[in-house]
Amino acid sequence: MSPRPGGEADKFGNRYEGAWTIRHVLYVLLGTGHSVTVEDIDELGLGAEFTYRHGDTVEVHQLKRQNGSANTWTVKSLQDKGIWENVRSHVEDGRQFRFVSLLPASPLQELADRARRSGNHDDFIKHWLTKGLRDPFDDLSSSEIFESSEIAWKILRGFSISWPDEQDIVSMNGALAQLLLEGAAGSLAAVGLGDLIQNSLGVTLDAPAIDSRLGTYGLSRSRLLNASGIAEQVSSVSKGWASNIERELLQPTIDRSEADQLVGLINGSNKLLLLMGHGGGGKSAALHHVYESLDADSVPLLAFRLDRLEPFSSTTELGERIGVGVSPVTALAAVAGERSSVLIVDQLDAVSLTSGRMPRNFDAVASLVREASAFPAMTVVLACRKFDVENDYRIRELADAKNCAHVEVGELSDAQVTESVRAMGLDANALADHQKTLLRSPLNLVLLKSIAGDEDAMAFQTTKNLFDAFWQRKLTDCRQRRDSVRFNKVISTLAEAISARQRLSVPITALDADDLADDAGVLVSEHVLVRDGQQIAFFHESFFDYAFARGWIERDESLVSFLLGGEQELFRRAQVRQVMNHLRELEPDRFAVETEALLTSPDIRYHIKDVVLKLLGSLSDPTSREWEMVTNVQETHPAFEARLWRILQTAPWFERLDAEGVIEEWLDGEDETEQGRAIEVMAGAAKSSPDRLAEILQRYKAVAEYPQWLRWVTRFSDIHQSRPLFDLLLDAVRSGQYVGMEDEVWLSAHDLGKQRPDWVVELLAAHLVDRPSAMAVDDKGKIETLLDRDYSVIQLTQLAAAGAPELFCERLIPYMLGVMAKTAYEHDDSRPHRDRHFSHRHPRTNIRELEDALLAGAATALRGIVERDAASARPVLESLAFDPHDTAQWLLYEALRAAGSHYADWAAELLLQGTHRFISGYYAANAVWKTRELIQSTSQFMPDEAFASIEAAILEVRFPWESKPTGWYPFNLLSAMQEDRLSELGRRRLGELRRKFDSDQPAEPQGVTGGAIGAPINQAAAGRMSDEQWLGAIAKHNSERTDWRTHTGGAYEQSHVLQEQTKSDPERFSRLALRFDESVHAAYGDAILMGLGNADALADPAPVFEAVRHIASLGHEANNRWLGSAIRKYLKTVPQDIVQLIIDRATGASDPVDGSLTVQTANQEHTQGRDLYTSGINSSRGSAAEILGDLLIYDADGSRTALVLPVLDAMAEDPAVTVRSCVAHVIHASMRHARPQALQAFARLINADDELLATHAVVRLMAHIGFEDLDVVKPVIERMLQSERYETRQCGGQLAALAAMHWSLVEMLDSVLSGEDVASRIGAAGACAHGLSNATDTAVAQRAFEQFIDDPEDKVRGAIAEFASVVRGQRLRPLKVSLKALIHSASFEEALPQLLITLEHASDRVDDLALECGRRFVEIHGEGSGDIRNRAAADARHVGELLVRAYAQATSTTSRGQVLDLLDQLLLIGAFGVADLVEKSER
Repeated sequence: MSPRPGGEADKFGNRYEGAWTIRHVLYVLLGTGHSVTVEDIDELGLGAEFTYRHGDTVEVHQLKRQNGSANTWTVKSLQDKGIWENVRSHVEDGRQFRFVSLLPASPLQELADRARRSGNHDDFIKHWLTKGLRDPFDDLSSSEIFESSEIAWKILRGFSISWPDEQDIVSMNGALAQLLLEGAAGSLAAVGLGDLIQNSLGVTLDAPAIDSRLGTYGLSRSRLLNASGIAEQVSSVSKGWASNIERELLQPTIDRSEADQLVGLINGSNKLLLLMGHGGGGKSAALHHVYESLDADSVPLLAFRLDRLEPFSSTTELGERIGVGVSPVTALAAVAGERSSVLIVDQLDAVSLTSGRMPRNFDAVASLVREASAFPAMTVVLACRKFDVENDYRIRELADAKNCAHVEVGELSDAQVTESVRAMGLDANALADHQKTLLRSPLNLVLLKSIAGDEDAMAFQTTKNLFDAFWQRKLTDCRQRRDSVRFNKVISTLAEAISARQRLSVPITALDADDLADDAGVLVSEHVLVRDGQQIAFFHESFFDYAFARGWIERDESLVSFLLGGEQELFRRAQVRQVMNHLRELEPDRFAVETEALLTSPDIRYHIKDVVLKLLGSLSDPTSREWEMVTNVQETHPAFEARLWRILQTAPWFERLDAEGVIEEWLDGEDETEQGRAIEVMAGAAKSSPDRLAEILQRYKAVAEYPQWLRWVTRFSDIHQSRPLFDLLLDAVRSGQYVGMEDEVWLSAHDLGKQRPDWVVELLAAHLVDRPSAMAVDDKGKIETLLDRDYSVIQLTQLAAAGAPELFCERLIPYMLGVMAKTAYEHDDSRPHRDRHFSHRHPRTNIRELEDALLAGAATALRGIVERDAASARPVLESLAFDPHDTAQWLLYEALRAAGSHYADWAAELLLQGTHRFISGYYAANAVWKTRELIQSTSQFMPDEAFASIEAAILEVRFPWESKPTGWYPFNLLSAMQEDRLSELGRRRLGELRRKFDSDQPAEPQGVTGGAIGAPINQAAAGRMSDEQWLGAIAKHNSERTDWRTHTGGAYEQSHVLQEQTKSDPERFSRLALRFDESVHAAYGDAILMGLGNADALADPAPVFEAVRHIASLGHEANNRWLGSAIRKYLKTVPQDIVQLIIDRATGASDPVDGSLTVQTANQEHTQGRDLYTSGINSSRGSAAEILGDLLIYDADGSRTALVLPVLDAMAEDPAVTVRSCVAHVIHASMRHARPQALQAFARLINADDELLATHAVVRLMAHIGFEDLDVVKPVIERMLQSERYETRQCGGQLAALAAMHWSLVEMLDSVLSGEDVASRIGAAGACAHGLSNATDTAVAQRAFEQFIDDPEDKVRGAIAEFASVVRGQRLRPLKVSLKALIHSASFEEALPQLLITLEHASDRVDDLALECGRRFVEIHGEGSGDIRNRAAADARHVGELLVRAYAQATSTTSRGQVLDLLDQLLLIGAFGVADLVEKSER
């Protein structure tokens, strides 16, 4: 059928519009829609691409891919396109109008949704129309659009807007087509539908009409939807998955909140869910709970696991592997129809880069997730180990938290364990703590459940005990089913097959040899084995390891021989772990023999030895024989000798070595190495045996190394648990053994303040009082000790004061009085004596030094003892009262006010002793504030006579520093008195003072404060202002001023608010700007211009252009700089008069006066070029030139360029070199329509200091010229390379490399390569790094690259190392030669961090590159990668991740062996984080 006239085919030819139309034709075939008519006739076709009918609803769809240069749709932009007229026409005729675009319009989407949910117009206005939606709704209700709010509400109810992603539409179409059509793959079938639609314009395409046309395109309707077989297949797969999991589940099941959370999310808006947790942590149990819940509600679902499948490369192949024949999404959709459905993908870690068996199959799983999005009612649940989520960037991106809801399975709680054990009929109260810890593993609970009927079920101490009992129970149960069952034979055969293949499931044919399949069926029935299709496995991988170890022990074979029979891959680690555990329990002597043989064999890989070393380090009761074995291994001085000594640093090994007499033997000896080992082992027992350690150390107090030994042991102890060990620490502090290492004291006492605050007081007294030179002063007269800023001692002081106030006051108040006396300033007796430590008090200041903590602590302690027993505290307070120092008086008053009623008489007596007693407060803030607080707390309890005397004294008080009375201090003191007891004179005076200071009470002193100067009218208030109010505010705040009372400024600060308001409503404030005149401060014009530049683009920019014209006409030089900012988003449509206006500013503005730098980069070298350009764009002429260049880029017909040409030479010769750096952009943009004139201007431009040639705009311009006019730029490059300016030579090197790689000027680059100039080599190296992968002459580029990567200068190597990040996202195998050269070069260290990221994100196989990178890393960094103080330690984990990924990708024994070699080396040197990675990647 030929397209009708009118451009119908053109419209449909747009990919976005076409894909959306195809989607709805597929909905018709699916049965959810009735028909689609593309370009309908009459009123139905008004402003619509197609009409879609479903049920009783008629929808018209209009699509607009873009909105010019705007990045969103607004009410006005849709009005400008005539959309609202179309919407109204269709909605009033009873149709739904759907507007679809790539661009978002969130407010309109929200408005339409709220209108549909509201009950009526009034309900919508009152309850649904929020403040943020008011403005767009008002626009819709205006006379220009819908004329009233009620009509706007009605229209919105029939309107919807969405912005689906184009690729998502295409992917979803493929999934739907695969479900609905036969004859081609899904994506191709969808394309065929597109042809069908194009040839059926104006035709109503219902299902029969579509069916009748399908044959033309080789397509037909799929029989899948109506086939009962697919439903049976889906059900069978899911039930098989569920039954296999049930074998591992505890009955009755444990209620897991994670499962309930997952079920709740399935019914929510998220259609992709991720369940993650640690291996064996209960993910499968949670999934099974979800399965049962959904199955009970008859929700269609498909569940399967990936780890027992053969590799697959597509979703269809995945479907074939699980037994449904098509993509799992297609199969589930066929069964579900329009109902909600759930797709469960278990064991996603099988395709992980870090530990998966099939990492290359991840793309098919990602495609599966995308396909599912074609079915809005389908939810996908992924289950994966947390380790793989964290370490595989692809899984992280797939399950990004923004698009996917996460649920993490945590450990079982003690309560859940207890409840489960009780449900088994066992006594949960009899469980020891270590048994509860074991039972937090769901597997161990399942094992216990299986033996719950045994008499000694609760006797287990290890997981092996549980497996032993489980074995016996299942052996009995299987024999009850079939007496002749070959239980042991089946298990041993299967274990051997799994071990040989190093896969946790094997084909059932592995049991063919002795016809064991029938016997295996009995074990499957008893949930010992699981069968999944043609695969068979143990019910849990841990049971495989147990079964293998149990069988291996019966062999007449050494562990070394077994391991040497293969490649010793990571799979063997868990087997070795189980074998060793079995041996130690059953044959302890053989355990020692096998361990020694394994650790001393040069042929055993270190990652295997690592397993054994960890096991030795975890022993809870090492034996004499095992210690003998360790010494035998040590005598061979293995490469891991240091590691072997470290594993002895545990409490159990200390007890063994102590019992053997080894610890004291080593300490008594002369060998410093052995002494060090003894102390290290002792430190390992610091928490468990502190008294014994103190007993040992006591013997060596006279040894020179004793202080060092004590420091090391106490660092790891909980010192509060041992008084003998604490006494050793206390004696060491008193004797000065910690001088210069005080931080070690506080580290040792880190938890002492919470446990034994009284001991902390003793420790502080030893440090502050008893220690030699404790009162030593510095050159400023301060006690050095009190200037300590260590957070630990500050915290300890505070805790001691609060926890042991009596002892604190007894031991430390006298010390503080001594400090005051020793550090007092010169003084007279007219006021309390000030000291250098405590007198400089400020309210509410942070405690930064020990002196601050001591003062605050003393106040806390004094309040504590007074509140506890005011009478008994009197002696301490009297010592303060008799002391002449102001801090003593301050502390005294702080204590007295804590018990005002008790101390009222004494307070009155003290205050009447003289003027000096009224002086107590804060330095520089309020000298009488503490006295005021004392009066407030006590005056109400004073006798009348005393009260009157104090009132009289206050009325007469005058302080020595006052030249004349101000009344401020009497106001502070008098207002603190009980007002109703004041005399008539006192009340009258108080009233006068209140009027004078305009306050009822003085404000509490704030100490040192800071803040920013704000606007007189803040954003919230400004948002409610009308235009008239804004003009009034501008007139009021039209100058620069600062009100320090309110911390508000003037025009400049208020303009910031105007800028934000303009950004929010650019059209309104464009109009407001037209009412500005010359008297308005220039800052407001700047604010309008900047706000317009930051706002979303208007569909009709005319108001912006008017505002720019008007502000330019006001004559404020300051505004010239921002004129271009306002038009930046309208570069295509700027009218010629504004272009001319910008030209006038670029040539005639007075700013800048000269080329001086106004912006200079601090703390960096060689930034002249960057500073030159930045200074240029921050000037009026420079910023105008910059925007003018942008305008010329959009000069389609050359008319703008014609305006510029008369002044182009003059601009090129601007007297300010800063402006010239911006003019280079204008010349560059002029090349399109006036190349000769632009070249002439270029020649004038560069007739300036060489610094200009170092600006990026000039370099970019030269690069552009060089591709066509090489002769023009060649001499300039030569000039740059000879320049005296470093940056210019660097840019010259950059251009020389470009010239060689693209213009055949190889000699220029050769001169740089052979020269001595570092700057030019840096520039050339950077250009090679960025241009190597796309160079015209790749041979030249590669040769330069290979020379630069071994350059002797680190900055050159740093520049070429950027290649590692430049190639990120590209396929790396074509760049293999360059990357390997980089890895083996001197630039490797500079490139390493970025290279690791690039390799991690590689889309193709990089196992060989990862291997090379790992080797080089080990070669360079070695043991340094285990020291967290080095950068190499941070890189080590990433190197480990790459190697684990390479191991998973490797396809041969040789390549896996090479990776294992490297992992062995990394483990041996203790590379940070690698041991954890390897352990989690074993299976």
